[in-house]
Amino acid sequence: MPNLYDLLLEHYSVIKATDALGKTYDYQFIYEHSALAAYNADATKSYRYAKLPDQVSLSNPELNRRYRKAAITIPGLGLPDTDTTVSIPATRVVWVWLC
Repeated sequence: MPNLYDLLLEHYSVIKATDALGKTYDYQFIYEHSALAAYNADATKSYRYAKLPDQVSLSNPELNRRYRKAAITIPGLGLPDTDTTVSIPATRVVWVWLC
């Protein structure tokens, strides 16, 4: 589907420059490396993060069958002939480092 990424993001994104963790919203879900970088960059040391257990972190390849049982349902994309919601099944997260 053309422009799928942008269509999905328009439903779930921080769009105002004044939006900030701790002001507009109290929590966010991000990858661990991003949370650690934000924690290390926080001069006030008020930023905290929690490492999720394998059962919900989507990081353990041995639990991929379990992860597939979960899904996120988001509003439809507002296009003709589309459902009112879209369900995206979970899968494990894989990081590949290229040098």
